[in-house]
Amino acid sequence: ATWISYALSTISSVVPRTKHHSKMLEKLSMRIENGVREELIPLIKIRGIGRVRARILYNHGIRSLDDLRKTDPKRLLSLRGFGETIVRQIYEQLNKL
Repeated sequence: ATWISYALSTISSVVPRTKHHSKMLEKLSMRIENGVREELIPLIKIRGIGRVRARILYNHGIRSLDDLRKTDPKRLLSLRGFGETIVRQIYEQLNKL
């Protein structure tokens, strides 16, 4: 299913009058590949945050990369599945964006 949505996304990006479908199909491809709902897509773009960690963050009110940047690392450390190493890696990536 992933390759179908990716192929459709690629085709729609070059075919006239279908470019608006391209972004929608890119999101669909990411959703299928990662097994997430659309609201988690921004969070899973960070290496180390998959669907489980993204859902934990989302459920704790951290719903965007901006929210994540503003969150105190100590708060992340208090969440299930977030140890020192992963929290450090997350903030290193956020600082590069």
